[in-house]
Amino acid sequence: MKMTRKDFLRTSAAAGTALFTGMPLFTGAAGASATSVARPRQGRMTLIKGASILSMDPELGDIIGGDVLIDGTKIIKVGHNIEAPGAELIDATDMILMPGMCDGHRHLWESMAVTRPDLTLVTWHLMWAVGMKPEAVYDYCYLGGKMAINSGVTRVIDYCHVTHTPAKMEAAAHGAVDSGIGGVNCPQLSGTVPFGPGDTVDFKTAWDTMRGPADDWHFEMAEKLRDELFSDSEAPLQFGVAHSSAEGGASRKSIHAEWARAQALEPKMMTGHVSGRHAGKAAEYRVVPDLIKAGLLRDNYIVGHGNGLTDDELIMLRDVGAGVGSTPRAEVRMNIPMPLGRCHKLGTPVAFGVDHLIYNPLDYFQHIRSADIAMYAGRGENKEIAKTMTARDYMHIATLGGAKALGMDSKVGSITPGKLADIVLLRTDRLGFPAIDDLAERVYTYAGIQDIDSVWVQGKLQKKDGELVDFDKGLYKNAIKSWDIARADGETIKFIGQNGNILTAEDVRSPAFNPGRPQPASTPR
Repeated sequence: MKMTRKDFLRTSAAAGTALFTGMPLFTGAAGASATSVARPRQGRMTLIKGASILSMDPELGDIIGGDVLIDGTKIIKVGHNIEAPGAELIDATDMILMPGMCDGHRHLWESMAVTRPDLTLVTWHLMWAVGMKPEAVYDYCYLGGKMAINSGVTRVIDYCHVTHTPAKMEAAAHGAVDSGIGGVNCPQLSGTVPFGPGDTVDFKTAWDTMRGPADDWHFEMAEKLRDELFSDSEAPLQFGVAHSSAEGGASRKSIHAEWARAQALEPKMMTGHVSGRHAGKAAEYRVVPDLIKAGLLRDNYIVGHGNGLTDDELIMLRDVGAGVGSTPRAEVRMNIPMPLGRCHKLGTPVAFGVDHLIYNPLDYFQHIRSADIAMYAGRGENKEIAKTMTARDYMHIATLGGAKALGMDSKVGSITPGKLADIVLLRTDRLGFPAIDDLAERVYTYAGIQDIDSVWVQGKLQKKDGELVDFDKGLYKNAIKSWDIARADGETIKFIGQNGNILTAEDVRSPAFNPGRPQPASTPR
């Protein structure tokens, strides 16, 4: 039995009790798990006919006027003149069919930040996120998954670092599952926040909570979610974890202990923010070589950002089977280096990542094109590498290459018989979408979210005729209201600066505010 949002909100208050009493986290009337994701039954066939197929399969290549047959969750035939009596027929004449795209680093819960382009990490994480109720977290993660699907993304590494409390951690996972997005949900095993709305707290103490080690309850809740929400190994969204910051000053011994405990949970994927740099300088502790040597960083790992990783470290990741989630648009906005070009050159699996929506667009195609711009505007050898990259290279990173970075290239990333039916169907009748040129070049150069007609995630139709299927638009309005409540509650938190003065909301919201060096406010304590 699938849990509805109403069911979740009604039962979420009991989550903390369930966690520490050993009770199942949410069960239906018959006592069975209420968290399974409905998937198409085998035998329900859909035949898409007459499309220009950008397969991204190196053996199949592009197919003009081609057909794709879906049976349940999988693609079973690709070619011309396919017949399937009884199948639902979709006329895709003059349309482009391509694989669903893969996002290697996205925070689904930050979906509502798109409404506030003036946010800073301080206001967002330490004020307004702390002010969020679990039901708001559910809504934001649900909307984040829907936003990804709406833009043609079918698989994400969902780095969820709104894990302040057990209830929030659980709400986030439920929201992501119920959105229908595929990929891996990775709650961060850190960040217990010892303050809340109405409290006064030392700023440094508050800031350090973002980088602090996990508490026991993080691991206990992760195990509960693994066993009860993510027990179906064939469901679109799988279980993963995100580690705390290994560069935040923790001891080598404690880092190893956390990673060993996290790997013991047997996550589909692990992820985390690893830059290799602090304040523009090389970090003293090098995460990648140390953890690979210890046997803790394995092929089920994808680096978030990786801004300061060396070529040698990227090669180490490649050789162990790990990948990188690079976020070009966010990186160029923050004027920091990105490893995308070097990953491409060295053969390290790499995926694009939206990161967050605080100042990033919803349109995933914009992120693909932004990578090219960021490469040419970038530092080091990125500019030279950019000169060698083609539209098809960028589309490869968005699809099959990205799937490899996510550890999913055997299942998704290309239109290949036997793979899961993660499919995007593009209209091409918009003014300004040319009908000539190489398929990859047409999609890379011209496609946008407005051109997406249909999206299937694992064979389930999630977007049709340009609109999300079974999407409650009222939920978005409710989420906006909960955003305003979270903001109001968050701004009742008072931070004490270095000189003992109270920092106002305006102080910490200022773009000039440096979290590492809090600026004193004029308000006396």
